[in-house]
Amino acid sequence: MGFFVDKFRFFSISHARTEDKTRSTSEQSFASITTHAEEILSIIKGMDVDYAPVDETISIKNYGELTEAIGKLTDAVSATSKKLKPKEKERNKLTNRVSDGIRKIVSETKKYVRGNYGSSSTEYNSIRLIKV
Repeated sequence: MGFFVDKFRFFSISHARTEDKTRSTSEQSFASITTHAEEILSIIKGMDVDYAPVDETISIKNYGELTEAIGKLTDAVSATSKKLKPKEKERNKLTNRVSDGIRKIVSETKKYVRGNYGSSSTEYNSIRLIKV
């Protein structure tokens, strides 16, 4: 039993060190869960005893199919995320640009309406509490 515990600890420690830093936290979580599940499956397959549970959901076959499916989906999410990253950066730039981003424009618009119509005007009060 000690061998398997030590082997699992080694996998966990080495995996934590080599985790891909470019992945989001949720992707790292799915990748870690899948990797750890695959490691447990590998250990179970290497046991000298016959692993044949009555519950099919924890069978070696189901275990392998599930980890493979999750791994493929995690890879697909990662690939899609890489494609979306430039668009996300552009969106954030247009939203937060200091000189003419939408946040700046909204702020300046509110100042303009307050200055031209007054801080107690209906026009200003209708936009005053809207936050962007």
